[in-house]
Amino acid sequence: STYRVLLIFPEIQYLVTLQLSGLRSPTVRKDVPGTEDLVEPFGEEAKYFVEARLLHRDVTVILEGVSGNNFVGTVKFPAGNIAEALLGEGLARVVDWSIPLVTGGGGKLRTAEIKAKEKKIRLWKDYIAKQRINHQKFEGTVTKIISADLIQVLSGDKERKIAISSIRVPKPKEPKESGYNFDAREFLRTKLIGKKVQVAIDYIKPAQADFEERECATVKIGDVNIGEQLVSKGLAGVIRYKKDDDNRSSAYDQLLVAEDKAIKATLGIHSGKDKSAPVQIDASENITKATQYFSTLLKADTISGVVEFVSSGSRFKVWIPSQKIKITLVLGGIRCPRAGRPGEQSEPFGLEALEYANRKVLQRDVEISVEGQDKVGGFIGSLFLTGRHNFAVLLANAGLAEVHEYSAKSSKYGKELLSAGVEAKAARKGIWSLKDPYPIEVVTEIEAPVESSSLPIAREAVVSDIVGGSYIYLQYIGEETKRLEKLMVDFDNFHRNLNVPSHIPKGGELVSAKFTADNNWYRGRVQKVTTEGNKKLFQILYIDYGNTETVSSDHIRTLDSKFNTTALPAQAIESEFAYLNMPKRDADYGEDLFDHLREILEDVKLESRTVPKLNLSGINSVLLYDPKVSQTESINERLVLEGLATVAKAHLKRHEKIKAEGKQTSPVLEKLIHNQEEAKKNRAGMWRY
Repeated sequence: STYRVLLIFPEIQYLVTLQLSGLRSPTVRKDVPGTEDLVEPFGEEAKYFVEARLLHRDVTVILEGVSGNNFVGTVKFPAGNIAEALLGEGLARVVDWSIPLVTGGGGKLRTAEIKAKEKKIRLWKDYIAKQRINHQKFEGTVTKIISADLIQVLSGDKERKIAISSIRVPKPKEPKESGYNFDAREFLRTKLIGKKVQVAIDYIKPAQADFEERECATVKIGDVNIGEQLVSKGLAGVIRYKKDDDNRSSAYDQLLVAEDKAIKATLGIHSGKDKSAPVQIDASENITKATQYFSTLLKADTISGVVEFVSSGSRFKVWIPSQKIKITLVLGGIRCPRAGRPGEQSEPFGLEALEYANRKVLQRDVEISVEGQDKVGGFIGSLFLTGRHNFAVLLANAGLAEVHEYSAKSSKYGKELLSAGVEAKAARKGIWSLKDPYPIEVVTEIEAPVESSSLPIAREAVVSDIVGGSYIYLQYIGEETKRLEKLMVDFDNFHRNLNVPSHIPKGGELVSAKFTADNNWYRGRVQKVTTEGNKKLFQILYIDYGNTETVSSDHIRTLDSKFNTTALPAQAIESEFAYLNMPKRDADYGEDLFDHLREILEDVKLESRTVPKLNLSGINSVLLYDPKVSQTESINERLVLEGLATVAKAHLKRHEKIKAEGKQTSPVLEKLIHNQEEAKKNRAGMWRY
């Protein structure tokens, strides 16, 4: 496959060394001073084969590249292409490094090699073909971009995860190349999401330690090969395979050609430049941060964004590139039925609403309009699809949401919402096909489930604030809740008529503080005093709700004695999930946990059971139950099963000690430990790797 060739031009001649593009024949090296002779099997036969056809003959040479001091090219003689002839006789192997140089592509060379393999001649006499799958082809719609080389395709009623064959994308967690990974994902999103594609399965990548089995395919939209597009833009490289590995893209040579062009043009990952992913600030991390961005978002009529995650039919994570923030957006004016997590019971049509939202808005370009805030950092507003279709109206019209008349009337899109709700109800669509879509459950007394008779007494409660990690604030429902409602009415009237100067409090002092999200006054305790420039700022814990924010003294007044904690104790009880360790928001899986807790705990009446602690921290340690989901399985247990929490090591050690002593162990802790083992086995959540 390497020759000395005399190149003849009209006025000059050159003697050069030429290597054939796209292949390599066995080596024949003899009588070279200072070098040991080397004659590989079939090397002599290959040499004779070429000499008999080319030596001292006129041939046509196509120069295609350079390798070191040698030219690389194709040689044609009267009977055809010598490279194809060598491969067809089993006297050479295709090599990937130079096949992109072959004029017209390397398809004919690959075909000639395959025929030699099938005949099992010469170099391929011991060849054993690897079992290859039938090249299944199908059409489908891309419903999700999972990663820079993995997409989800809906074909018929089946969703399939499809990896793009033979490409290697930049690593998302590698700071120097995370920006290129982001660009690759964005390219796939803008090109494919919601679009029809043609998929040709090339091979199955078997399951490995950290990854499930994957179907690898060539994906096209029209005549455009998406993998080739990624490679040509420098947003992916091409995987190099062992010489006998045929499990590769059916368009592998085109990928190599595209990569060669990208390298020469120094595009993307071949530019030698580092690129970090865009900064995304979580503006919904807490109410203080949300308030910083609220006025900007409120002033804009609409603002462009991308839906990154769908929590329910009416709750979304939206990335806003122009502001470099992501927000939690809750659709105003409607209530969607809640979809349960795996193992949980869903409200009627909750799963349908979630599926509808995923199909319509996930990873789509949207416009949003912000109209208000909730108390935990979420933004309340509207979301519009292409063509200014109001998604809340679409949900209401499909019978997948109930319109709240009061809040709808306060929205500028209220008439559309109310009209859509009336039409859906008249047509008995979705939730309105049920006799009573939202039955009111009257609970006179909460009893411990029969199976858990040894558990502490249950009390009805709601979560008033989610702090992060394993910490929450609870409000227990009862007589004191009613007293709080009355106190807040009196509290509001008192401050409406109050004309006193602001107050500069000390740390730990009980005060009246104005909450910036709704401009109402609440009881608070000063947790921390800081100075910013010449201005003092005060971190306030709202003692009846558990949320915190930092305000100036303009928002603080002295707390009148008739509203102090002697009149009514603080109603927000600092609590933690019993027996568990849970990641903080800035840790791995912390954001997933926080979003999940918001989804399953907000505005839900729960049963809370306080259990003994192993330390003296004074924090309420609880098992929480959602009676509409399960009377016997706690939320604590489900969090462990889903890999969002682990059993605390202190409890594990104590459990083993009690077990070793032959004493009776806690059935609740037994179940938590069992769930943790199941989560590990299923690679759920934080156990994925």
